[in-house]
Amino acid sequence: MFSSLGDKTIADYANENIEKLTFPVLSKLFKDENLLYQSFVEVLIQKFAVTLGADKTKDLAKLIVDQLVGQLSYEQTTVHSPVEPRVYSSLGELTGLLHKKVKHEISISVYSQETITTYFPPDTCRYAVVGIDTGTYGFDISSTQDGQTNTFSVAANLITVGEANQYTIDWATYAQTGEGVTLKQE
Repeated sequence: MFSSLGDKTIADYANENIEKLTFPVLSKLFKDENLLYQSFVEVLIQKFAVTLGADKTKDLAKLIVDQLVGQLSYEQTTVHSPVEPRVYSSLGELTGLLHKKVKHEISISVYSQETITTYFPPDTCRYAVVGIDTGTYGFDISSTQDGQTNTFSVAANLITVGEANQYTIDWATYAQTGEGVTLKQE
């Protein structure tokens, strides 16, 4: 399993402190790579304080994502201005932007470049957009479970400053019928 990493485990690399790097270097390394890989490395750094060399970090992220992709469950939300994206758990935890400040309260979630990714979502989430200017916004929410991805999209919805649109999605119903989306406007 770890043959491409010289038969070493994550713990081996962490204990050896090979070529320590900080997050800005990793950010530059992955800026043109798939957001899933970038997000996964960000989660490793945030949750486990793992610091590896550039080559080993990239190899490790690709190995882990490639092996988990069929079993990985995650939800990803991407907005197109002029809104702040937010994802709330049923416990009220928030990941996204709150008054222009980044929040990472939901376990194993990442906000980066107008995209929120929540790995192994804990329960039903609420997806919110809050207007920071008057105009139209676009909004894409996808849910990947057992290798199957379903995407809900909103295009050119009007919004004003301070207005909040909250979406809840019953993914099982949505996957079967295209229904199961609830919108609450405030």
